Amino acid sequence: MYLKVITPEEIVFESEVSSVYLDTEKGQIGILPEHVNFVTKVVPGEMRINHSGKQIRMATGEGF
Repeated sequence: MYLKVITPEEIVFESEVSSVYLDTEKGQIGILPEHVNFVTKVVPGEMRINHSGKQIRMATGEGF
């Protein structure tokens, strides 16, 4: 699936990925290819992106 991570200042990540895990106001979620489209509130924590056999970790703040 294609992931684009955008901050108010810039695009910080843009690529095909195999999965994404992040913290939301309802708890941690995992997103896999063909996941249903949705919008959720992201809370401060850590986002884990599985990309090309490696895991990329990014800090998250509040957002959608």
